[in-house]
Amino acid sequence: MVILSADIGGTKTLLQLCDIGNHQLNIIYQQRLISGEYKSFDQALDVFLQDQPKPQIACLAVAGPVATDNEKQSVQVTNLPWKIDNLKLAAQFDIPVVKIINDFKAIGYSIEVLNRDDILVLQEGQAQVGTRRAIIGAGTGLGEALLIYQQNRYEVYGMEGGHADYAPVLDIEFKLASYLRKKYPRISCETVLSGQGIVNIYHFLEQQHPDLVDPELSKRLTTGNPAAISHAALEDSQSLAARAMTLFITIYGSQAGNLALTTLPYDGLYIAGGIATKNVPFMQSQAFLTAFSNKSPMQKLLEKIPVKLILNQQAGLLGARQLAYRLSEK
Repeated sequence: MVILSADIGGTKTLLQLCDIGNHQLNIIYQQRLISGEYKSFDQALDVFLQDQPKPQIACLAVAGPVATDNEKQSVQVTNLPWKIDNLKLAAQFDIPVVKIINDFKAIGYSIEVLNRDDILVLQEGQAQVGTRRAIIGAGTGLGEALLIYQQNRYEVYGMEGGHADYAPVLDIEFKLASYLRKKYPRISCETVLSGQGIVNIYHFLEQQHPDLVDPELSKRLTTGNPAAISHAALEDSQSLAARAMTLFITIYGSQAGNLALTTLPYDGLYIAGGIATKNVPFMQSQAFLTAFSNKSPMQKLLEKIPVKLILNQQAGLLGARQLAYRLSEK
């Protein structure tokens, strides 16, 4: 049996065909496409499947909210004019089973197939296998998901915690919240825990410390590129950019701790998303774990929860493939 898996985002689309035989999975063909070069996903998939065997099952991990109506699943891809409908794809490409899931949910399914090198342990904790897991990941927005152990494996349930209210903890955070209230009608967690959130934090600190402002960096931020801040922070630990990243990581750790208290993921709290994987030194700093567990009287409980960073940047594709594999077993 041939299965198709995909990780579809506004910038790139990863596609992979695999053959399943004797409970083994062999990659037939894979390709990385620039999403913006295609008018639709249909067109991109048509190019990918040229001269390839027809898949019987397809699982697509897509950046965007997936709408479900009985057997129908559809999604408008974030930052692209692509609208994907599973039933239309199934009919057009003669694929018997097509399933669409959110890309962050796909990361949850990837955990069971990740290698040791794909994960960095931030806190060992005391894992209780077969209990809950949770995932948090800052990127374009803030994703959260819960994994519950059912019938000898984990099922992934999406959450919208990124849209929950932001709760300041430190004095500097209350000042940040006051600053953001002038810009936004409502301050959600992803207002500060996202790529734009890093930019928001940096601009706030510019007002707090005008003597530390880097004019060149401020100029580069006119495009809203948060990577410029993290790069500057790594180059100079005393810079305003470094202060911005430290505050961001502190807030990140605090929200991860909130998620851990809400879900009690005794089998691990996993951190995903491009910001974390591209800023490992900051994630390993004491700021993250201190904020994570600084929740008296629950500090001892939080110190028992394993905290792990997913390093594999193709986790979404792996998760889509794993779910397609599960579907093949039915």
